[in-house]
Amino acid sequence: MNKAVSEIQAEDEKMRITRWTFAPATETGWHRHPYPYAVVPVQGGILTVVDDEGERDYPIRTGESYARSCGIEHNIVNNSNAPIVFVEIEIKR
Repeated sequence: MNKAVSEIQAEDEKMRITRWTFAPATETGWHRHPYPYAVVPVQGGILTVVDDEGERDYPIRTGESYARSCGIEHNIVNNSNAPIVFVEIEIKR
């Protein structure tokens, strides 16, 4: 499977803002979040979350943000037929 495209839009000692673009059949690859983060969906859809609990669909809706704590480890996959885009804002400590 191909990698999703990540583009760092801004970064300093306090935060990092990354735009993620998932074409169909792309993924982030397994990763661990070292910082708490927020996600702002730009183009929603259904992503697949793969983690130590298994695999499940995770719908994200355009403009409906959510936040997660640090330490999350997972792979995010676009198994749908449509592109999905979100902006991830990591809060460094």
